[in-house]
Amino acid sequence: LENLDRVDLVNIPLPASQHDLGLTTFLAAERYCARRRAILLWDPPWSWNSAGTALLGVRSGGLASTSAMTYFPRIVHTVSPERHPQGVPAGGAVAGMLAGNDRAEHWQVLDGANASLKAGLVPSVEVSEREAGLLQGSGINVFVNRRKHGTCLEGNASLGASSSVSHIWQRLDRCRLLGHILKSLEQHTRWALSAEWHRDFEKQLVGDVRAFLGALFAGGALCGSRPEQAFFIKLQAAIRGEQRELVLRIGIALYKPNEFQIYDVIHSPGQSTTRPAPPREAAQLAS
Repeated sequence: LENLDRVDLVNIPLPASQHDLGLTTFLAAERYCARRRAILLWDPPWSWNSAGTALLGVRSGGLASTSAMTYFPRIVHTVSPERHPQGVPAGGAVAGMLAGNDRAEHWQVLDGANASLKAGLVPSVEVSEREAGLLQGSGINVFVNRRKHGTCLEGNASLGASSSVSHIWQRLDRCRLLGHILKSLEQHTRWALSAEWHRDFEKQLVGDVRAFLGALFAGGALCGSRPEQAFFIKLQAAIRGEQRELVLRIGIALYKPNEFQIYDVIHSPGQSTTRPAPPREAAQLAS
């Protein structure tokens, strides 16, 4: 994966032996996805054979991350359900749903036709409306059999919902949008570090970033009725010793107008990193 310029979704199929991958694998994969601004599609452990065991597992099993998502239950094929009575993992199918959705507008909530399985696939366990609500509130998306409309994945939940994080990051679409924005800026603004720093340098760089964020705003990805309510951009270019460093500070409104999530995209020789802006500095520069 390190040889790929961009990684958006990662799924590690469960072993055929019905042994779980374990928390160590989850933590390693989640950290990798967090670094690459990707989402880990985590198949539910085999022990999740009811809504109750799924809730207990996610609350006590250490599965908490805004860079990961999971679902319940597994799925079975109506033609030969006896072949896999416990169901089969659907991580590959979920990846296909998200990839198909991304070809349109990746910041949209996964729903409707984009969230439906092929005909003949149904949940291995029936989940009541009450159970579905509890599961989704704990960060577990739910396969629901809608009869006429087939089996649909509902919830739009990241595994951040299972921890005490801001409600913004409980939404999978917002987590994915943030990852898309940050990794796009990391990749496509690094050219500025080696560019000649002349009078028009800042205008060109800020103009490129403004066009990118403006297109997202125009498409409905960011909140606000005017661009200034949806995002801002500030640039700091400096020479530290004999090395250049460029800091691009962006604020994006992902939940409400003028409520900015603020990040620094930092380019220095040999690396590009992104980090949340220090709260005090962020408050000063956002004003």
